[in-house]
Amino acid sequence: MNNIPVVKLGIVAVSRDCFPMALSERRKAAIVEAYKGEIFDCPTIIETERDMVKAL
Repeated sequence: MNNIPVVKLGIVAVSRDCFPMALSERRKAAIVEAYKGEIFDCPTIIETERDMVKAL
C-alpha cells in the first residue's frame, strides 16, 4: 500500500488596488520560465474573492 500523496506545484498571480495586473502577470511568467520543473501556471489573476473561485 502506497500512502504518499501526489503533490503538484502551481503558481497564481495576485493583483490588488495598488499593484498593476500586467506587472503581476509578467512576474509570474518570469518565475514559470525560470523554474526547471513541472509547474501549473494558473491563467486566472486574482483581484477579488470571485477571482479566487475561478482560479480553483
